[in-house]
Amino acid sequence: MQHGSTRLHLRPVLRSSITLTVLIGVFLSCVLLASHYLDRQFEQAHWQAEQIETVSSITAEITGYFQQALSDLLLIASDKSKFANTSQSNAELIDHFSRLATISRSYYQLRFLDLSGQEIARVNFDGTKPTVVRGEELQDKSTRPYFQQSIGLNAGEVYVSRFDLNIEHQSIELPIRPVVRIATPVFNPAGEKTGIVIFNFLGDKLLGPLTFHDQNNDSKLYLVNHEGYYLYSDQPEQNWGFMYPGRPSFAQQFSEWEALSAKMSGQLVSNTGLFTFSTVNRLENIYQLSLHSFKAAHHVKLALDEPPWRIVSYVPEQTLYAATERRFNYGILVVTLLLLAAFPITYAWANSREKLKALGELQRLYAQAMEQNSDLIYITDANGLILHANKATQECTGYSESEIVGQHPSLFKSGMQSEAMYENLWKTVKSGSTFKGLFINKRKDGEMFYELKTITPMLDEHGEITHFVSTGVDVSKLQESRLKEMVLASNLASGISHHFGNMLCGILGYISLAEVPGIHSGVRAQHIHNARLATEKATKLLEEIRTSAGDSALSHQPLDISRLLKRIIAEDKKHQTPTIEFITNISSETPNILGNQQYLKKAIEALLKNAREAVGQLGTIKLTAALSEHTHQHCSCCDYPLDGEFVEISVSDNGAGIAPENMQFIWDPFYSTKESRLLVGETPGLGLTKVRSIVHNHNGHIIVDTDNEHYTTIRLLFPPAPHLVETLQTEPGEKETEAFPA
Repeated sequence: MQHGSTRLHLRPVLRSSITLTVLIGVFLSCVLLASHYLDRQFEQAHWQAEQIETVSSITAEITGYFQQALSDLLLIASDKSKFANTSQSNAELIDHFSRLATISRSYYQLRFLDLSGQEIARVNFDGTKPTVVRGEELQDKSTRPYFQQSIGLNAGEVYVSRFDLNIEHQSIELPIRPVVRIATPVFNPAGEKTGIVIFNFLGDKLLGPLTFHDQNNDSKLYLVNHEGYYLYSDQPEQNWGFMYPGRPSFAQQFSEWEALSAKMSGQLVSNTGLFTFSTVNRLENIYQLSLHSFKAAHHVKLALDEPPWRIVSYVPEQTLYAATERRFNYGILVVTLLLLAAFPITYAWANSREKLKALGELQRLYAQAMEQNSDLIYITDANGLILHANKATQECTGYSESEIVGQHPSLFKSGMQSEAMYENLWKTVKSGSTFKGLFINKRKDGEMFYELKTITPMLDEHGEITHFVSTGVDVSKLQESRLKEMVLASNLASGISHHFGNMLCGILGYISLAEVPGIHSGVRAQHIHNARLATEKATKLLEEIRTSAGDSALSHQPLDISRLLKRIIAEDKKHQTPTIEFITNISSETPNILGNQQYLKKAIEALLKNAREAVGQLGTIKLTAALSEHTHQHCSCCDYPLDGEFVEISVSDNGAGIAPENMQFIWDPFYSTKESRLLVGETPGLGLTKVRSIVHNHNGHIIVDTDNEHYTTIRLLFPPAPHLVETLQTEPGEKETEAFPA
């Protein structure tokens, strides 16, 4: 039992602890998610700022290379003496080309072509030293696009070719060599155009910043032409797709290309990641201000062979939020550890809270029990001042709570008990003991009432008295019942004394007459017979008194009421007269009761006898039995409240009824309203007394209804027996008799 109680208490504690832990977990999760969201935003902003700086730096670096190349080109083109196309001028030009290639290390080829496209001077640079190309190795470039588009330029105009791979003898040079060709027309000292000077700018120089960044950063850099092909990526097999058919392009791999290609620069965040982009070769807008220091470069006009390229920095989403995800995972771990650490704390809190709740509930129950208790309860302080009185006390005494609180219990004192009793009361309770006693108290209206009271001291942890609790029961009705029982006992004793005195006198008289000497034998026999009859009456009277007293030692067994009543009706038939109408209504579904067949039969027969005497020679008697329900009724004998289902046996008659002034005496022994002339030789007044005793001995009750005009009905109510086997004992020598129709 104790373990079950513990489990019942553990469940709400665990439920509360888990609930609180879950709430803490939800709160921490919300904080973690909010922090994670903000962290993602901050991390994204950090990457955005960093990538803008990276792209801007690389753009500036590549722009610087272009600026330097243009400066070198325009500087050489401005020296007209070197383009007279003479042996001396060509030698000086080759020497200048060689020194420039060695110092700059940015040009793969430096060439001077005449107006027909024939190479006049050419210097190759392999990365370590320049090589001069002479004689038959000089080629005709008149069919090349860069010559055709640059030969028609005017002074101060520069042609920039597309960025592609160098082609030698109609095929891509291997190993591949990315190049950008820049060219401008040149003039001799006479101001005549003599051809063009053209530099093959090494693409690796332009791609160097991109390669360096890819080796030292988590983001990826791409150089993409206007068609979306890779000019540079970290996967070499993807590059130069416009020259190697079948290779993937940036436009094919990233759906974001359409948005990127619509703008010159900017940033784009998508489900794929972060894209930061900028335009590289918008030379006509970028370099004008940077070229103004060269007089020959004033008002330079650039002729571009292809639209601008774009540098694109790409940070994949997993990289973009990698640090955030790591911090988020750490946060999950921290939250989990906090929840594991919080559970014992929440369990202790829930346990404490449950104890407080249980204590509060217990206090509420105590207060409710005190207020709803039918006992008279009030609490005083150590000096006897009343602090609280429950409703029963207020209702019984007639005082309101405001009239009771602050008063001493002497408020209810009747003055009918000695002061010594009250002194003993206080002496007992102040010693820490409990006092019990019967008090005669007084209500507010002055009416006296009996209270069986218990006064208990309340002690603190030091054993000091702090309060007193008075618990009492109004036993006024019990006292009245006891007084009534005493009166009944007195009446019973008087009746026994009277009737037995008469019978004994008769017996002794007949015996004395029988003992007279010389009396005739026939007369003596008559006197002895009369004495025997008187003795039998006395024996019968004793049996009646025994039955009326109620023999609780009688055994009870399940009784079939319908069968018992049918038997009684069959036997009662000999007492009926034709002028009396006898009506029966006995339900066959009447439940069994637990009882003694012999005694219950006597009770019903007594009621039928009273009914016959009430109707006289003409009238109606009814006998019914069924299961009935009663609410808010009381027993006419003991005033017991009746609520629920009962097996009801009722006997009704339309006789004279019972006068109201006689109702309180009908249960008294030897009480009778019959005329004296009808009582000769009888012992009246035990019929209903016997019925009351037998019914109460069967845990039953009685209700009497009378109106002096129609019917007087006596209802015997018995609790239905549990589901037992239906049995009805047959007395020895008795046969089953079916009830006759009334």
